[in-house]
Amino acid sequence: MRSAKIRATNHLQHQLLVSIEKMPPPYRFAWRNFLFSKLPSMFIQSPAYQQWEKAYAYFIDNRPASIQLIDLEKIAELNIAPSKKIAIHAHVFYLDLVPQLVALLAKFPLPFDLLISAVDATYEELLLSQFQGL
Repeated sequence: MRSAKIRATNHLQHQLLVSIEKMPPPYRFAWRNFLFSKLPSMFIQSPAYQQWEKAYAYFIDNRPASIQLIDLEKIAELNIAPSKKIAIHAHVFYLDLVPQLVALLAKFPLPFDLLISAVDATYEELLLSQFQGL
């Protein structure tokens, strides 16, 4: 039974990696990041995952000290008043990620001005309705 599960997992991993490589670069990048960060145990043995992990660690460890990363899913409520004004710029390339972005921004612990841009002007009405209230 265990070997059947391992074979099924290996087959799924292979299918996902092959599918990702057939995508155009922006989609390939986004899907690889999503799958590797959400399902690392499924991909940990693959060379693609190991290369991604090294690149991720490099950019996290070697980013300039002036660039701070905030994990919005893990951020705690701040009990301090902001000393500076915050602006958040969201460039929307993938419309299907907008609801997740809205949910994360709704939990952001400080007031902010939101600037939204998109790859296509026809998205304007949809984006305005999705980000309403933020």
